[in-house]
Amino acid sequence: MSSEARVLLQQILQAIVAFLMSKVTEGDVAINSTAESWFVALVRQFFVAMFVFYAWQCFLHRYMHLSRFLYKHIHSWHHRLVVPYAYGSQYNHPLEGFLLDTIGGALSFLISGMSPRASIVFFSVSTMKGINDHCGL
Repeated sequence: MSSEARVLLQQILQAIVAFLMSKVTEGDVAINSTAESWFVALVRQFFVAMFVFYAWQCFLHRYMHLSRFLYKHIHSWHHRLVVPYAYGSQYNHPLEGFLLDTIGGALSFLISGMSPRASIVFFSVSTMKGINDHCGL
């Protein structure tokens, strides 16, 4: 499977999980406008989601470097790109993409209590951050 196909497969899996998450939580997430303003609630949700998402990714990424088995069979795919390309942030083993990005994203969405609309912005910014981190600048 080509590297482009692997990245596309990961994106398709994440889209399916995002769709399922939106159906499972449909109607569950709402901001109580009497308790706090929508802006304060949104900022709070973003900070909670950032903490959960990046803590999840940081600890799992570190563990994949510490475990010889996980590094050799799963995480080493991510390090096969010699030249830093922007899409290298999404170039990894499908299991790694599922564990780090998909499950981490689902947890950050659920724990933060974001609306589906807010999560679209959050995950777009997170993807841009990941691409920027891997572009070599």
